[in-house]
Amino acid sequence: MLIDGCRITEVMHRPALRISEHEHETVKICILLEGTFIEREGVSIRSPQRMDVLVRLSRRPHANHYGGRGARSLLLEVPPDHRAAAGLNGIEGIAMGQPGTLLAAARLVQTFRRRSDRAAGIRESTRLLLASIASARKPPPPAWLGAVREHVAEHWAEPLVLDELAALACVHRVYLSQAFHHFFGQTLSGYSRALRLFHAVELLRSAADLTGVAVGCGFFDQSHFIHAFQCQHRVSPGQYRRAMAEADSP
Repeated sequence: MLIDGCRITEVMHRPALRISEHEHETVKICILLEGTFIEREGVSIRSPQRMDVLVRLSRRPHANHYGGRGARSLLLEVPPDHRAAAGLNGIEGIAMGQPGTLLAAARLVQTFRRRSDRAAGIRESTRLLLASIASARKPPPPAWLGAVREHVAEHWAEPLVLDELAALACVHRVYLSQAFHHFFGQTLSGYSRALRLFHAVELLRSAADLTGVAVGCGFFDQSHFIHAFQCQHRVSPGQYRRAMAEADSP
């Protein structure tokens, strides 16, 4: 459906689908309706929850891993020459904690589901959503915080020691935790866990046993790994591995 030059579609992704690194010409705003996925873009990694609003800027390489039960999303595509596109530049990741954004997203979903007389409602909801996302823009993170994130991304399989990261950044551990959540929309532990689970999916494609995958991805043990994996992907690692095999079969 086209509204004022923007395309709105409902998309389904099958269970255990892996999409290797790719990019899009348009800005894509994804509202997750059901299921789960993890998206990685450089050192950024995001694992949205239901009704979160995920902003993907154009021409930004990223990869996706979908959960064991797939995912269903409402996708708003904004062309790079659209009048609203400039207001989205610099927005990173998940627009969380913004009441206006969440309200506009819920309204867009509701009006999209109408069977008749929905164009005007979708047009207004789209305008409100784009304006809310643009108004939620934050200043870029300080260089020291970006360095911390790059360090964690590079050493993703190693234990996450907050005091060591704070010493690296020359800030207090509490301030580090607060700043990381403010600028990146996720906790340090959540970021580290998402990185490990992203790599775990890659290892599950190999013949490695679950203990080897758990240890190789920095989890305490197999039980810890299985619990974290099920929380993210809604199935066990073994079930996910079988779903990947089925998805890969001709």
